[in-house]
Amino acid sequence: MAKQYINFDINELAEGGAREQIDREVKKIMNNIMDVNTDLGKTRSLTVKVDFKPDTNRQTINTTVSVKASLAPQIAIGTTMMVGRDSDTGMVQAAELRSSIPGQTFFDPEDSTLKTDIGEPIEELEGSSIVDFNKRKVSK
Repeated sequence: MAKQYINFDINELAEGGAREQIDREVKKIMNNIMDVNTDLGKTRSLTVKVDFKPDTNRQTINTTVSVKASLAPQIAIGTTMMVGRDSDTGMVQAAELRSSIPGQTFFDPEDSTLKTDIGEPIEELEGSSIVDFNKRKVSK
């Protein structure tokens, strides 16, 4: 068997500290792969960088190991917003469109109540008044 002249084992480097960093970053990669909010088709990667800086006599070498995981980003989520001006104040108002069509009411599956297109419960708006869905205010 040939004699080994360079004793360099990444698993043993820095008393096992390099291996610990690698294990920690691999765990991040595995968690990212299992996250349903990330793109399954994206490639994840692990980069291990070892820097060697010799002293002026070339007798000792300061060695540093850095480990970095490149993860898939969160999947973007889209929605539709409605925007307009308050007819009384002129202030801009905006809200997420909760129904499929502006001005349309819907039954909220979470609490089984009838709501406006922006998710306000109808019963809170109506009472004994008439609701003008175009202006989003109660008239008496």
